[in-house]
Amino acid sequence: MLSQLKKNWLVPAIAVAAALAFAAPELGVRGGPLRPEVTTRVGVGVIFFLQGLGLSTAALRAGALRWRLHLAVQLFIFVGFPLVIMPADRLFG
Repeated sequence: MLSQLKKNWLVPAIAVAAALAFAAPELGVRGGPLRPEVTTRVGVGVIFFLQGLGLSTAALRAGALRWRLHLAVQLFIFVGFPLVIMPADRLFG
């Protein structure tokens, strides 16, 4: 059982974190000792940075060569989506 816990440590860690949050919610409030308004941004940045460091040069090159896909996604997000949402917001807003 101990080897199984070592292999799948995330689930018990989430349970412990939830129990701690229930026991001491004042630690995680805005302006509290853990400063969640800062630590969450820093934590997300560190995670993305470490994931980027783990990418191989071949994977980066393969991703960069798919520029048409990236262009289509960016056009949909920044042009297509607003063209649908803005009129819908005016109609139903």
